[in-house]
Amino acid sequence: MQGEQIIGEFLDKHFYPHLNHQGFERVKDKTRQIAGIDVILNIDDNVFLIDEKASTDYTDGRLDTFILELTNYSGKSIGWFLNEKLVTTHYLFVWINKISTEKIESVDCVKDIELAVVDKQTIRDHVREILKLSDAELKRIADDITNGKYYSYGNIKYNGYKILQCGGKKEKAICIKLPKSFYMNKAIFKERIRVE
Repeated sequence: MQGEQIIGEFLDKHFYPHLNHQGFERVKDKTRQIAGIDVILNIDDNVFLIDEKASTDYTDGRLDTFILELTNYSGKSIGWFLNEKLVTTHYLFVWINKISTEKIESVDCVKDIELAVVDKQTIRDHVREILKLSDAELKRIADDITNGKYYSYGNIKYNGYKILQCGGKKEKAICIKLPKSFYMNKAIFKERIRVE
């Protein structure tokens, strides 16, 4: 089982049931998952189409950022943050603070997480306002990094934000890195979940 799938099960057990909602559905079919929906949550007659993002490679609580994917697969594909075809309305970002094993093996090994549910449009508006760049300009910068226009690691700072190459050798995504404090300040829901 993949780390993100395990985190999804953890959230189904320890987060979603405790919200004051009219129901939630863990999306199982590939078509809706590819459209950017991991969970459908109904709260006060509002429907949240949630795309869960978990930093499963960082499990010691020291991660104080989260990345937004501009492009992936060496610039051949638009990343989830810029992809207008995705129907996502909210992102649920998960920071893993503690696990009881060396890597995420099961729901029971996850002991401490922090999460923030943030409106997709709020993030997009913030990035556009701070960077003063359109989606097309962000895509161009990502392509320039992919094609080696910037120095070897492809990291540049733009109005205080780092745009960088991230992911493994296969994926080679280009991302924007934002501080955890931003997500927490803009969160509709935020919570720290500790399990003994």
